[in-house]
Amino acid sequence: MERKIGPDSVTLSSLITVMRKNGQNAKEVWQFFNRMSKSGVKMSSEICGSLIKSFCNEGLTKESLIVLSEMEKHGFKPNDIIYNSLIDTYAKTNQLEEAEGLFLEMKERDLHPTVSTYNTLVDAYSKRGQYEVVEELMEQMEQSGLKPDVLTFTCLLCAYGRRKKMGDKASDAFIRMRKQGLLPTSQSYTALIHVYSVCGWYEKAYITFEKMTREGLQPSIETYTTLLDCYRRAGDTQKLMAIWELMMNDGIKGTRVTFNILVDGFAKKGRYSEARDVIFEFGKLGLKPHVMTYNMLINAYARGGRLSKCPQVLNEMKDAGLKPDSYTYSTLIYAFLRVSDFRKAFYYHKEMIKNNQVSDSISYAKMKAVLDLNRTLKNKRDRRAVLGRIRKQIGLPSRNRSSKEFWKSKERPTNTVTD
Repeated sequence: MERKIGPDSVTLSSLITVMRKNGQNAKEVWQFFNRMSKSGVKMSSEICGSLIKSFCNEGLTKESLIVLSEMEKHGFKPNDIIYNSLIDTYAKTNQLEEAEGLFLEMKERDLHPTVSTYNTLVDAYSKRGQYEVVEELMEQMEQSGLKPDVLTFTCLLCAYGRRKKMGDKASDAFIRMRKQGLLPTSQSYTALIHVYSVCGWYEKAYITFEKMTREGLQPSIETYTTLLDCYRRAGDTQKLMAIWELMMNDGIKGTRVTFNILVDGFAKKGRYSEARDVIFEFGKLGLKPHVMTYNMLINAYARGGRLSKCPQVLNEMKDAGLKPDSYTYSTLIYAFLRVSDFRKAFYYHKEMIKNNQVSDSISYAKMKAVLDLNRTLKNKRDRRAVLGRIRKQIGLPSRNRSSKEFWKSKERPTNTVTD
């Protein structure tokens, strides 16, 4: 009699992993697991680990915890790989309290966190700009006998870049990384350039970029975008143009973020033709300008006093099939209010309401301040006019005389001689 040969737990675990890597979703994986279970394949720690990884990849934390609970009911203990998957999922979904809880639970079960475990938490706190927590986690790593790697230091540099005046700390961290024998990557240099940019150390940022290329590292699009943003902040359009040309010579294709930085940098300095050239380059690469791109142009024309160009850019935006947002209308309204063109300001206000757009609190406060100032000035003029008419009717002299002629309305004192 022939005996039926079916997959065992190790084979099923491998099949689930292959399904996940081939892009099959968690639901399909779970249905396949149920079919295999009915055919007699018993649950194992490997199968549970593969299922948890599959759920974690789609951010299904609740389902992952259910599998973890079932795993423990069957007497299987989760390993550090399972905990790493769960911590990574919670960290990526910005549920850091839960991630920290699993991290502590991992330690309580005598499972030793790996460099990967720490890097997951370090990366999450770095994105929040909580560099103090990142530094503390790095200390814990070293105390437990683990050495921070390049990714750990890069995350630390990124955390510094989300705060101001962190240039010295970033420089020290970069030097410490090198002393530990770790070779900086393109991402490490990009993070350091960003820190210097935020600090206003523009020259130092460019020196770091040059050092990176001398070491044979190829600048990525993120590196060029960061460096362009640096000189956008500096308002140096010549350097902005030079870096853009260098990027194109290197064959690096820009992203929408890259082009928006260029448009903003050129437009704010009145280099409108260059800003237009950038938008033309958008089209050549198959990228369509975003609403933000046109908003930058409108804002630049408004600040430069070229208000006649603003409606033209608005029409271009609409022709491109883009819908103006609240920032577009707020910029236009504020621009015309500043020059006391209330007719156009209120026209765009009506357009904004018609298109179901609501002004943000900052823009509203600015517009209200301009209107209040104009109302105050108008009230003062009206008050002076009324007082002038009253003074004239009762025979008092007008006050609209120059301060240099104050003597005309005053009688000179007569000197009386006493005997």
